[in-house]
Amino acid sequence: MFDIVTLKQIRDWLHVDGNSQDHIFEIIQKSVTKAIEEYIQKFVITRQLTEYYDGKGEIHVDLNQYPVYKVESVHDDTQRAFGADTLIPSTDYITYTEYGRVTNFKSLHRFARGHQNVKVVYWTGYSRFRAIEGENNYIDIKEGGADTFIKIPDGEYSAEDLAITIQTELNANSTLTGDYSVSYSHISQKFTIESTVNFTLLWQTGANATRKADDLTGFTSSADTAGSLKELGTVAVTGVPDDLVLAALKLAHRIYEQSKYGGNTQEKKIEPIGASGGRSSSAEYVKNAMPDEVKLILDGYRRAFI
Repeated sequence: MFDIVTLKQIRDWLHVDGNSQDHIFEIIQKSVTKAIEEYIQKFVITRQLTEYYDGKGEIHVDLNQYPVYKVESVHDDTQRAFGADTLIPSTDYITYTEYGRVTNFKSLHRFARGHQNVKVVYWTGYSRFRAIEGENNYIDIKEGGADTFIKIPDGEYSAEDLAITIQTELNANSTLTGDYSVSYSHISQKFTIESTVNFTLLWQTGANATRKADDLTGFTSSADTAGSLKELGTVAVTGVPDDLVLAALKLAHRIYEQSKYGGNTQEKKIEPIGASGGRSSSAEYVKNAMPDEVKLILDGYRRAFI
């Protein structure tokens, strides 16, 4: 759950055909996510968190995780019932997304001093699904009658928000008669589209084939779908930035090389020896070392404290 790279991405990077080694790649997949998130001290894949903080009599609260994708709600209640009367209106505060600070700027309300009296529900992580107008934001579809389409509004989405947006657009389309449901699984990392009537996704023959959302949603576009009540994405998608994916794949490669399947190789670190640090040197072999090229990428994401 919540992995940075998919098994297919690992297979492709290592040039491995078939899935006979997937039991090894699943272990590597989890190890990579754990190592990267521990190194940068942040979550990569977008997820919702509910957290409680001690009020300090200040106008702001610093969240445990950042960047912040979206704040769902903020409550301040010394009785810790967190009812509607303790909800702070979203128009009263501003969120500094890059470093995770929520500041009540409108009324200069100070969070009450107390123990775990401030409740914040928010989304954090780097995974984003970017719908770009005219490039990848159309889905052509039909139920048996006339072809129609939906357009995903231009913008950045979490996986959950993208699923909700597609579902809303499908159910708002007057040509479609079915009741549509769209979801995303963090386990399979795939989108699913379901309806109460048969439908076909027109990835190849649709009027908007040049600006379709197949890659965005993880559907291969080699052909239109056959027509059914349910379509599951054929490719896992994470929405993780390309450089973080690259770092994860390089680290996966290193872990694989250090396993018995990759030859038990180790990183060789050269250190100068001699009083003057001359040309003579010694080699030190390091197991489980984070490659420098991976660190170079990850350092740009590493947590900074304010």
